[in-house]
Amino acid sequence: MKGKKKLIKIIVCCVLTVAIIVGGVVFVRQKTDNKFEAVIMDVSSSTITQTLSTQGVVESTNREEFEIFDGVVVKDVYVKLGDRVEEGQLLATFELSSLNGILTQMQSDYDNAKINYQNSINSAKEASAKLPLIESQIAELEKQLETFAENAEEGSAVQENIPEWIDGIDYQKLVKLLGNTYSQEQIRDYFIELANKGAERKSVLEFISSLNSGSSFDITSMLGSSYDMEEMSLQMNLMTLKAQKTMLETQAQNILESTYKSLAETAEQRLNTTKEAVEKLAKGWYAQGEGVVSSLSISPGKLFVSQQSSSTSIDISSLLGMLSGGGDINSILSSLGGSAVKNIGLTIEYYDSFIASFSLGKYDILDVKVGQKATVN
Repeated sequence: MKGKKKLIKIIVCCVLTVAIIVGGVVFVRQKTDNKFEAVIMDVSSSTITQTLSTQGVVESTNREEFEIFDGVVVKDVYVKLGDRVEEGQLLATFELSSLNGILTQMQSDYDNAKINYQNSINSAKEASAKLPLIESQIAELEKQLETFAENAEEGSAVQENIPEWIDGIDYQKLVKLLGNTYSQEQIRDYFIELANKGAERKSVLEFISSLNSGSSFDITSMLGSSYDMEEMSLQMNLMTLKAQKTMLETQAQNILESTYKSLAETAEQRLNTTKEAVEKLAKGWYAQGEGVVSSLSISPGKLFVSQQSSSTSIDISSLLGMLSGGGDINSILSSLGGSAVKNIGLTIEYYDSFIASFSLGKYDILDVKVGQKATVN
């Protein structure tokens, strides 16, 4: 339930009228000498008042929060905290020059988010078109490598000289990047063979980086152009194509489309909300009905500066950067799930709708009827 909660004490009075028909009551009391004495008293009807007291809350179901932004200069404030206001009453005004530029960043965020969403759709279409060619190239290279394997002598690869940097490579990540077509041991053995052929750590890491980014890599700079390195060169080309295939399949599935769409929708919603708030600031704040000022955080003639951390707001530009840079999708979705923090300069609790809520026990509830009066303190 919306509105400011206030602790209250609710007293429900139950009035009972007891009518005694008989004209009197006989009380018998024992005297000290073991004799009894009868005492006759008159009986009359009267009203008995029973009080039921409990705790509860009073809440306004109609409140208005006036949003303000960092950097806005307050011109005048015409109310104080706790003041009662009338419908149409002017509450505060602001320097119009300080409102310029507030919408610029949010408009830019929305434009970028919309472009990225459309780009994700276009990239998925392009990736789907490229996949058949990549798959045919992979099939051709695999046939050539099969020919080399048939002509090669049997025997295991020599691994006498294994550089220390070989075991510093993230093979698990490479397995996923290459579409799970190689095991970690196979990739490790391949890089050991490259090192024994003369490939340096820098060249191998540059090759791995090219697999991650999808960029081209000059294989001859690592292996040279001698015939005995042809099979190694084919193997490197095959790994490159398989990495490209994995990335194209991911793009074709467009698993980030919903995330880009959510970013665009969030940016649009923030832009529209900010437009409405800026329009109110430009016109000045007015009460929409009779009520009371329940919060006030602005002062006349002063620049408004929020006391809240900026990290609690959604930064669309940063989220787009995380997506394009391969950021953690879970953290991006978590950021989208939160709501941006608003800076509230003034709040009005309107009188047209208040609700008092309280709880009663199973025995007390029998003493309360619909329409019964209650006193709220």
